[in-house]
Amino acid sequence: MSFSTIIGQDEAIHLIRKALARNRVPHAYLFTGPEGIGKKLTALTLAKALNCLVTSDDACETCKSCYKINKGCHPDVEIIEAEGQFIKIDQIRELQKQVGYKPFEGRKKVSILNNAERLNLEAANALLKTLEEPPPDTVFILVSSSPGALLPTIVSRCQLIRFSPLGLQRTEQFLVEKGVATGPKAHLLAALSEGRPGKALNMDIDKILSLREQILELMDLMIPDGDQRTDPQHTLPDSGIKVLPGKIEEFTRDRDQTEELLDFLLVFYRDLLLLSEQGDPGFLANQDLISLLERYKTRLSSQKILKICRDIYQTKVNLQHNANLQLALEDLFLKIMKT
Repeated sequence: MSFSTIIGQDEAIHLIRKALARNRVPHAYLFTGPEGIGKKLTALTLAKALNCLVTSDDACETCKSCYKINKGCHPDVEIIEAEGQFIKIDQIRELQKQVGYKPFEGRKKVSILNNAERLNLEAANALLKTLEEPPPDTVFILVSSSPGALLPTIVSRCQLIRFSPLGLQRTEQFLVEKGVATGPKAHLLAALSEGRPGKALNMDIDKILSLREQILELMDLMIPDGDQRTDPQHTLPDSGIKVLPGKIEEFTRDRDQTEELLDFLLVFYRDLLLLSEQGDPGFLANQDLISLLERYKTRLSSQKILKICRDIYQTKVNLQHNANLQLALEDLFLKIMKT
């Protein structure tokens, strides 16, 4: 894949190609931005451009060097991933050993550290020493969605390139062009991916639609009709209390499924808030459910919808800090039912 096929990152690509054209590529880059936005893909494309046998500021995708990098077998290009939870000191020591040699067959040795925020302290300090005295003909590319977790001294020794999410329409267009989905399905995937094409490509639309059906079944339990909610003696519906534990257990079979649920819930309530505030329906994620959303909208005020959105977001944060899945969802759903 050449730079021209990387969508929505024109500014980042311009800076990289400008450095290539002037033969002034820094010894270390830091690519930052959300997951699934094209950072690693761009890093690989830069590695190809640095070693391409045909062009000097892009990847031709036809030469022997580009072919080897695409296959992951180029002797001068290495991708370092976390072993378990962290990138460890032994991995960095091996990296230091390898970059100490001259390029074997390319112009530059390229080391890509994916999810660089996973460097443990020992590994980070070892990498810092290498960045302070970089070997010649070597380029380090650190890829991170959480640059704040990196040592400031490492960040200061890298040229920062920021990657931004795509707009909703551009993401939807991308999915249509790739043949992933069309119509409301493409629109829903684009909204759920939050402008991250890599994430959108990895999402299973059938699974998403099944999850949505399960959530809709819960909505009538968590959001009773208007008359019941305005009753001063309103209590939690008995049907909800009975069904909720089983549903939560179903949702919490794995952490990824729970995160998908929360992402979807957040988008769903954002749709309700948009309608409640009389926003443009064109920005709804669930455009094919607008009549149903209109019904739910009448049961909650904008203030209550906003509170639920905050509760969902806080639950996402809690899970990032290893909160118990079952307890976190039970607490969230009870808050929604009491709102």
